[in-house]
Amino acid sequence: VNEMKILRRSNGKAVVISIDNVHDFTKYVLHSSSPVLVYFWADSNGISRLIGSRLEEKVASRCGDIVMVSVNIDWAGEVALEWNVSVVPLIINFKNGSNGSRIMVKGNTSDEELSSFIENAC
Repeated sequence: VNEMKILRRSNGKAVVISIDNVHDFTKYVLHSSSPVLVYFWADSNGISRLIGSRLEEKVASRCGDIVMVSVNIDWAGEVALEWNVSVVPLIINFKNGSNGSRIMVKGNTSDEELSSFIENAC
């Protein structure tokens, strides 16, 4: 089991992190004081990497008002099972430990759609 990895910082705050276990999911998502976008993806899904980098850029540009947690289901299958994730890429927003809306992301998902989802998550 790996530990949480910081993938990107903004204004000194970790805004994009990667986790691979239920313990870290609980700590960094369910107990977060900030809104969290959880991005479920897989190495085997080419669209996942493309969408993930676009999402990271958008979250980082918000200067820390939202956190993105990246979950590679190839390494964190137990987390995916816990949240009924069977198809990727998928984003779920969390606020105050409660999950909100989900968006199944496709290759043609526009930047405006991603921005709108992030804005609504805050």
